[in-house]
This record gives sequence, structure tokens and C-alpha cells, in this order.
Amino acid sequence: MPTTTPDQPIDLVGHSLGGLIIRDFLANYPKWQIGRCVTLGTPHVGSVCADYVWRLSPFNCRTILC
Repeated sequence: MPTTTPDQPIDLVGHSLGGLIIRDFLANYPKWQIGRCVTLGTPHVGSVCADYVWRLSPFNCRTILC
């Protein structure tokens, strides 16, 4: 498997959760050189369905997730 170092540009492609993982990678490894970054179907501003489930949940999700 080829290896790369932070000074070699890399291209990133992510779908859905993969796009969120890319965002996390970019936030935690700012020294990496990025050539191109493409995300498809990534919920960058959240999900309507997840917000709906969160509000209707019979228990307090915040105490479980925090």
C-alpha cells in the first residue's frame, strides 16, 4: 500500500458520513496538503430526519451523547 506524507497533496472524495470524516480530518490535521476535496450527499448542516427524531425522543438524548 502506498504511503503519503503531509507535504504531498492528496485528493479526497467522501459520500455522506465520509464527507463528515473528511471535515474532521481537515480540522485535526491542518498541515496536510489537499489537492481536491469532493463531498457528495454529506449533511454538512445536519439532517431534518435526525432533528425530528431528536425532538420526539422519549428520553433525553443529550445526556446520553454528552
